[in-house]
Amino acid sequence: MPKKNLAIFASYDCQNIVHEYVLTYLRELSKVADVIFVSDNALSQKEQEKLIPYTVERLCYHHGMYDFGSYKLGYLQAYENNLLYNYEGLIFCNDSVFGPFYPLDEVIGQIKLHPCDFGGCMKHFQKDGQNAHIQSYFIYFKKNVFTSTVFHDFVMKISKLKNKQDIIMCYEVGLSVYLENNGFKSHGMFEASLNLPYSNKALEIIEKGFPFLKKSLFDYRYFLQDGYCRKISDYKKVLAKVSPEYDSSQIEKYNNQKFKKWSWRLYVLGLKYYLIFHIVDFFFKKKVTKKGKLLIKICKIPVFSKTIVNK
Repeated sequence: MPKKNLAIFASYDCQNIVHEYVLTYLRELSKVADVIFVSDNALSQKEQEKLIPYTVERLCYHHGMYDFGSYKLGYLQAYENNLLYNYEGLIFCNDSVFGPFYPLDEVIGQIKLHPCDFGGCMKHFQKDGQNAHIQSYFIYFKKNVFTSTVFHDFVMKISKLKNKQDIIMCYEVGLSVYLENNGFKSHGMFEASLNLPYSNKALEIIEKGFPFLKKSLFDYRYFLQDGYCRKISDYKKVLAKVSPEYDSSQIEKYNNQKFKKWSWRLYVLGLKYYLIFHIVDFFFKKKVTKKGKLLIKICKIPVFSKTIVNK
C-alpha cells in the first residue's frame, strides 16, 4: 500500500557512488514517502542494491539536466504510470544537503498545516523582495498543485541548460514564480532575504528547527567569502545537541572522499582559524566602492582613494 507522499530524490556523484549520508537521508525519507530515486550518473548494480530498501523506483543514468531534469524524469515515471492520484503530497528533494536532523513527518506537517499550496524549508527573498522562491533541495507540493495542468506544463518544459545560474533562475526561482503567478501560494519554514542556509547562521537555524546542512558550506570557495561558514567548525557540537541519533562522522567521511585528505584537514583547521585565509586581505586590500571610488587599505587603514567612475 502506498504511503501518503511520493518523493522524487535527485542525486549526482562524479564517482558514481551512493554515499552513506545519502542512504541516511533516504532511510528517513522512506518513512514518510514512497521514493523514486533519479541520478544524473550511471550506477553499478552493486551501488543500486544499496537503494533497494528505501526506494520504489531507481533511474540511474546520465541525462545532463541536473536536479530539475531528475525531478522531471521521476515525475514522468509517476505520471505515465497513473500514480500521482494515489498520493496527498509530492516532494522534490536532492542530495545537496546533510540530514535530516529532525523527523521529516514534522517538517511536512508544518507545511501541511499552513494555508499554502506548496512550501519548503527555506523561502528566499531576492533583491528588493522580488522573485521570492522556495529553495529546491526540499519542496512539498499539495495535491491541488502537482495534479494541475499548470504544474505539468512547467515540468514538461524542463530541458538541458548551459549553467547552474540559468537553472536557478529558470527552474528553482522560475517554478515558485510561475506557480504564484497562477494563483498558488507558497510558504517557507524559514523566510528571509538573507540566504540563511548558506550564511554564517547555518548552524543557528539548525538549532531553531532547520532540518538540513548544505554540503557546499564545506567548500573552500564559500568559506573564503565574507559572512560565510566561519562558524561551521562547530557542526558536530550542534548536531549532537539537536539530533544525537545522527552520526555526524558521515559528513567527515564524505568530505574525505570528495577532497584530498590533506586539503580537508587544512580546511577544517582554517574553519577554526579564519584569519589564516585572510592574511593577505588584512595587509593589503584594493576595491572599488559602489560610488565608483578606488580604495586601497593597508592593515585595514585607508591609504589611498580616487574616484574612477563619474556618477
